[in-house]
Amino acid sequence: KEFIRISGHIDYDGPADTPVRHIHFQGLTFTHGERDTWDENHKGWGIQHDWELFDRDSALLRFRGAEDCSVEACRFSNSGGTALRLDLHCQRIRIANNLIDYMGSMGILLCGYGPGTKDVNKNNEIVNNLIHHTGEVIWHGHAIFVWQSGSNRMANNCIHHCARKAIGLCGVRITILENRDHTFDEAAHTIRWHEIDKAIAPEGANFDRFMPFLHARDNIVEDNEIYRVLEKIGDGSALNVSGAAEGNLIRRNYAHHIAVHTASSVMRVDDWQRGTTFVDNIIYMCNLGGITRKNFNHIENNMLIDVRMEGYLRFASYPDEKAGYGSRIQRNIFYESGPDVTYYKPAYLASPDVSLPKHCEADHNLFYCAGDPTYSETHIKDMQKDGIEQHSISADPLFEDLENADFRLKPDSPALNLGFQPIDMSCIGLTRDFPEHFRKLDEPEDNSNPEYDRGRNPNKEAYAWW
Repeated sequence: KEFIRISGHIDYDGPADTPVRHIHFQGLTFTHGERDTWDENHKGWGIQHDWELFDRDSALLRFRGAEDCSVEACRFSNSGGTALRLDLHCQRIRIANNLIDYMGSMGILLCGYGPGTKDVNKNNEIVNNLIHHTGEVIWHGHAIFVWQSGSNRMANNCIHHCARKAIGLCGVRITILENRDHTFDEAAHTIRWHEIDKAIAPEGANFDRFMPFLHARDNIVEDNEIYRVLEKIGDGSALNVSGAAEGNLIRRNYAHHIAVHTASSVMRVDDWQRGTTFVDNIIYMCNLGGITRKNFNHIENNMLIDVRMEGYLRFASYPDEKAGYGSRIQRNIFYESGPDVTYYKPAYLASPDVSLPKHCEADHNLFYCAGDPTYSETHIKDMQKDGIEQHSISADPLFEDLENADFRLKPDSPALNLGFQPIDMSCIGLTRDFPEHFRKLDEPEDNSNPEYDRGRNPNKEAYAWW
């Protein structure tokens, strides 16, 4: 399972680890590793929904107590488990220009300490990697999964043909921290109560009191290209943020051609999550919705083009959610080529305190239903009755060449008058630094020829639980 481990001294219950430094890997191939097997006592040590285990020897290459190391131009291929792990204390580790393909579980996992005051998994880089066909054995294996780890940058990666998510940012959900006797799920055994009890605020809402102990904050996910993910498991999103801290920025990513038929979305802020911003992203030609928003999170200057016609932007809630009014939904382009569309859809309302469109700062958006503009016109009129979208318009955004996925706006685009800022797609995806011999090994297509009916085929079964 674990070929090489780089490990310093871990002071697990104390404040001071002693990391190994300056170990660099370049040009190696890791392959034919075994998958992990779990014993009957694993409950409470699984991260998020047991998507991986906490502090586990499940990866081919593992850093555990390390700083200022790197993995560059390596290949991780045809193995039963996870390719790379950064566990507990890991800082300034650079993972760049690698090919990760056909992994049984995760591609890259960042796994910090459980909730507490020990915040030492941070400031790492995952850049310019080609990752495809993860989750081949364990279907909920992500391409990149960040748990209790913050201030990391994930940029210019190309991720495709994965069983579930491309990138997930997670921590321990507040509901677990609210119930100290809840010891069987969602990393309950990793919670550092000896630190929390000394540092927690005596009063206030639990979200505010526990937020300082969640470390998946201030991550930047930018300039990634993602397609054909969620191939095996529907519930989820290509980019998913759940139970993490505040300040995560999802910026200038291009997610397209996701073939699965589900009622979920390409990007999502899920349960017990706030303070996340989606900005300058392009979502195009997908059989599922564009973005799902819960609680207080912002959606600004994005393009949502020809996604599932029922629910470009989904407004959902989680159990016991307290309404977070004032989310910014501004300067977005919502474009539908077909004859009808539902732009905003309340869905999966698990709490009576859900914040709906009327509770958001929604304005200066452009909506257009090319097949029948009355749908975009009616949408705006209906929203204006609720006091929002006062300056939004129904108009053709005037793409340069939509048929060939050229989303540049013509100089006279009405979106520019609304304050929309053009998105530079030249920054997105693998850069010229990516090794050419790895590029030649890519498998961008699988010859399955999926149908992108976007929910219009009544004979196509869809996962519609929420």
